[in-house]
Amino acid sequence: MPARWNAEQKRPLEGRLKTTIPSNAEHRQNLSGPFSTPWFAGSYSTLKSQMEKYTERPNPGNLLATAILDTHDGEIRRVTMELRDINASEVDFLRRAHLHLVEMLQPVYSVNEWQPASRTLRRKRGSCSQRMAVLEAIARAAGVPTRVHALAVKGSFWYPRFRLTRPFIPRSVILVWPQFYVGGKWVDFDEIHAPIEQIASAAKSGFKNNGESLFEAVEDKPVDFLGKTCGLGCYRPEHELSKFLLNNYGLFDTRDEVFEQFGSFQHTVRGRAFEVVFGDRKSS
Repeated sequence: MPARWNAEQKRPLEGRLKTTIPSNAEHRQNLSGPFSTPWFAGSYSTLKSQMEKYTERPNPGNLLATAILDTHDGEIRRVTMELRDINASEVDFLRRAHLHLVEMLQPVYSVNEWQPASRTLRRKRGSCSQRMAVLEAIARAAGVPTRVHALAVKGSFWYPRFRLTRPFIPRSVILVWPQFYVGGKWVDFDEIHAPIEQIASAAKSGFKNNGESLFEAVEDKPVDFLGKTCGLGCYRPEHELSKFLLNNYGLFDTRDEVFEQFGSFQHTVRGRAFEVVFGDRKSS
């Protein structure tokens, strides 16, 4: 298993996170990953250190095939070849791949985080997380390194979708948020179509999680869990989603490692019940 990427603390976290979250005191003591506070906060040296993580070069683990990111699969490779244009830049390839998957894969509810990307592709449907995994797998198959933020997000973020069935939703959910290494730097999933300030200034509304899914929304709405829109001249409260962020556990080479480390909602009692009741139901 690839080692956890963390410039300040080069040892993996111990223990597993299921449905509980460390206290704020524990978080302040143990967390050394980037963006535990809005990106603009803190001293110049802190800001410089955080921004350097976006220009750090990838390592071999950022291109590996994994159980989820099964880049060796024939269907993953076929779609990658169809989308690849040797005259296009890497970021243009990513944008094209994302829009292709938006059209090709039906959004559905599922908490099966360990589903291989190739299976999602063949089934032509998937959750936000499953579709992000497909995009990551296609990127890796094309030689574009990927890694992920591990974010603990409040369960209340999903309440607008489950008004009558909120008991299914735990207090916190691990959200795996990809980054892609293009143009000599790491680009968050929410910025593959444009820088966050450009998206925020043009957006007519923020992401409300009551219609389209996260996977579609990043094309033209600010989906900002990391507090990047705070302080921008175009900032509006509805743009910024960091109020839902309980903890940021830093960056990992693969999404597989995140779920190995923290566990997955699908393996809890409520997660199994959710999959029985809502699994494969259309989500937007």
